[in-house]
Amino acid sequence: MQTTILSPLGADAFYERRAEKEEAWLPQAYVKPNFYNRLLGMRSFAVVGQSGSGKTALRKKLEYQLADNQQDTPVLLVEWPINTNAINQPGLVGLRLWFEHGLDACARAALRSLVRSPQKFTNSPPWFKDAIGWFIHQHLLDDKNYVLGRLSEGCADGGNDVLRELMDMTPRPLLAPNASETRLITVLVDVLQHLGMQGVVMTIDGLEPLVKVDEKALGDKLNALLSALALFEERGFSIKIFAPRTLEDRLAASNGILRRRLDIFRLEWSTNELMDIVRARMALATGQASFDLSKVYPEEHLLNWLEDIGGNTPRGWLEKLYPVVDQYLSQEKPAPLTSEDWSKFQPTGVPLLRVEEDTGRVFTGQIEVTNIQPQPLKILRYLYANAPRICTRSELYYRAHLELPQEPVGPQDDAWQAPKFWRDLIDTNIWRLRKMIEPQGNFKPIYIITVKGKGIRLVNTDREIM
Repeated sequence: MQTTILSPLGADAFYERRAEKEEAWLPQAYVKPNFYNRLLGMRSFAVVGQSGSGKTALRKKLEYQLADNQQDTPVLLVEWPINTNAINQPGLVGLRLWFEHGLDACARAALRSLVRSPQKFTNSPPWFKDAIGWFIHQHLLDDKNYVLGRLSEGCADGGNDVLRELMDMTPRPLLAPNASETRLITVLVDVLQHLGMQGVVMTIDGLEPLVKVDEKALGDKLNALLSALALFEERGFSIKIFAPRTLEDRLAASNGILRRRLDIFRLEWSTNELMDIVRARMALATGQASFDLSKVYPEEHLLNWLEDIGGNTPRGWLEKLYPVVDQYLSQEKPAPLTSEDWSKFQPTGVPLLRVEEDTGRVFTGQIEVTNIQPQPLKILRYLYANAPRICTRSELYYRAHLELPQEPVGPQDDAWQAPKFWRDLIDTNIWRLRKMIEPQGNFKPIYIITVKGKGIRLVNTDREIM
């Protein structure tokens, strides 16, 4: 698939930060992760990454490459839709419904391929026409005439004849009504290979909204899908999943991963790679083959600034850079920004602390704080849930550390313990939290505040603006 170069794009190269809205020029500015070449071919995989890490951009780059390779190594590229009803249905019922929507997507993709190259259908033997006709009629979920009619718009010469033949067809059943999904995929791969294709590549993306609704149900369905090992033993079938980082443990526990039928990759970016992404975007913004960031501001200063406030994702860095790039390009004759210009982009407040209540992931602004030990994290989650209320150390010990439903009133309660046995434990965990979260460690806290004689409170959180 050849893309049209629209550079110079100006600050628009930093504006959308959504791969769906950057399709026209994304391949021109794409920086490949270090494992990119391992994603090529027909092997199945799952890529996990946090929001903004570029999962959809990676998917689209792979799709562009597959489309460009269609003449040499063609595949049927299918986007497997995520059906909320299928996710919510229990067990095998939901999984079967999800497969039905996947097979519907395969049927539509096969039709689109046929109307683009109608001679492949016209010149095929009767068995092929019977097989592809049966698959399409069997698995299209919407009204067949409606679907086939919509495809008639803009098809190649002879494409409408193919559509009419398919619409008028009454195909004989090739498989029993209760045939397994594996057997159905085998039939599809067989007919595609007759067309000179390697097989089917199915992609699953856009899972973040469903994670927020019911992460467990979605994780269970993905686990069940990846445990359907027979699918991955079909040489002409490949599934490529782009999933939120929060689903990594569930994906990694599936039989498909454990038995090495498919691989799992974590999409993370080093500082150097993030700088390469920025340079590529600036080159596109200015219409140049490459770009020296020192033309905007001293590169070391720019790097330190982005590391401090941009987090560790491409979206975070591009978001922070957008006003900088806009200011730079708005000059009549672009020149490095002055110190006075730069002062406009400095943070004016404390980055808000956020704790994802379902996953326990911790962020200060765009930056994720990792490797917080379990016991300090329990205390932080409790403080966050009650922010900005002052929590006593006794409350943090019994309610957060021990997870009791309520504090014991005194020595007459079985759960009660004298403060001398737990005070140091709480203070040590608070010290560890500050060391991980606070910009200046325990010297000048801005999040975890000690209120003398009363307890601990968590401030500068996103809960304060909810």
